[in-house]
Amino acid sequence: MSNALLGLLAVCLSVMVWRGYTRTRERALAICTRVCAQESVQLLDQTVSLNRARPQLGAGRPCLQLWFNFEFSRYGTDREVGVLILECGRLTTVVWPPIRQPEPGQP
Repeated sequence: MSNALLGLLAVCLSVMVWRGYTRTRERALAICTRVCAQESVQLLDQTVSLNRARPQLGAGRPCLQLWFNFEFSRYGTDREVGVLILECGRLTTVVWPPIRQPEPGQP
């Protein structure tokens, strides 16, 4: 193969990976928004960030287990970090930190 064809193939592969990641991150954000609303907490910054990705066998086929961090507030004056775990694009676990009471004098 020529160098130009290999370069084009590399660019196409990069675009496909980027689009797949973008779709997955948007899905994780939608799930996170829904979960935060169900738990009556405020999702901060309206964003999630990929923390870990590893291969996983799900339903007999290979897929990725993705860990996304998100920040939320329980009381409006605090900032805590939660973790959303997706396997094969499906929500499997939400990890919430232990509930801390607001400091005295805080609403």
